[in-house]
Amino acid sequence: MIFSNTLLPVESEERVLESSIHCPQLALSFINDSVDQWEFDVFVFNELSEGKPLKTLSYVLFEKYKFFSTFKVDISMFFRYIDMIESKYENNPYHNHIHATDVLQTVHSLVTNHNLIELLTIEDCFILLLSAVVHDVQHPGVNNSFMINSSSPLALKYNDMSVLENMHCYVAFSTMLEKDLNILNGFSRDQYRRVRSGIISTVLATDMAKHYEYITKFKNKISGNGFSINDVKDRQLIMDMTIKCADISNPSKPHYIAYKWSNLILDEFFQQGDKEKKLGIPVSMFMDRQSTNMAKCQLGFIDYIVLPLYEAWDLYMVENGDHRYLDNIHSNRDYWEEEIKRH
Repeated sequence: MIFSNTLLPVESEERVLESSIHCPQLALSFINDSVDQWEFDVFVFNELSEGKPLKTLSYVLFEKYKFFSTFKVDISMFFRYIDMIESKYENNPYHNHIHATDVLQTVHSLVTNHNLIELLTIEDCFILLLSAVVHDVQHPGVNNSFMINSSSPLALKYNDMSVLENMHCYVAFSTMLEKDLNILNGFSRDQYRRVRSGIISTVLATDMAKHYEYITKFKNKISGNGFSINDVKDRQLIMDMTIKCADISNPSKPHYIAYKWSNLILDEFFQQGDKEKKLGIPVSMFMDRQSTNMAKCQLGFIDYIVLPLYEAWDLYMVENGDHRYLDNIHSNRDYWEEEIKRH
């Protein structure tokens, strides 16, 4: 197995963790009890970790997967890097460090509860988890369409192509250039090239403009010759699909968690709509606070974005009859459908 069955560090390492990031024992106990679970409540964890959920979870998972020893990653440098990355997440309603923590935990849950361990190398897992950590760093709280329509400097810099995703990659790697923050300095030149390429590919996969392209590619693989563990491109596609599932996993979680995320994303949408009105550019769909129906917004998101992705995932990755993801999605869908009927 790639990672250790023992999640929490031994006592001496636990003291290092507590002293380095001032993590309360309650947060560590919470991780130990529930980090593998699909029902992990990141909002509770954020409170228990005293506002440092990404730093805390990143350390524990990197220890669990044996990344520190395998890749000779300096733990003190790792703390400084993750702390810097977490601080660069903006205080948006949705795209913030809590969302990044949620995606990281969900990626881990997908890896541990499916046959991904048999398909991915430890280097792949390193790429996948670090990608989850950085995938939305410095997100401005508006989408790519806004960046392009407002002629933002970033849209000009990245030629209107995956503007935010390219920026997230840039921030992730440029942060490593700062003093004592290069967590990849122990990697060989070839290793660094592979890891950098893998992270860029994985983060770029979160661009929703290419959503159906990834689903089609994945389904074609399943209906064709399947995936080969010796094929780098096959493994990368699996990583791309994994982070995509994690990134839009909210409707696949229990309703009390999904509902909270629904309110947060709508709040962020409305803030973007307000900015669009102020700039005199077209207001994006579901972002006008005067006319948007929350239930219809969520129903459309589930039907056209989430369900097609998870149904494709379910075709290949679910072997043990555990369809809780789809069960939760359909349950949440039923809720929003009833809300529409009531109003």
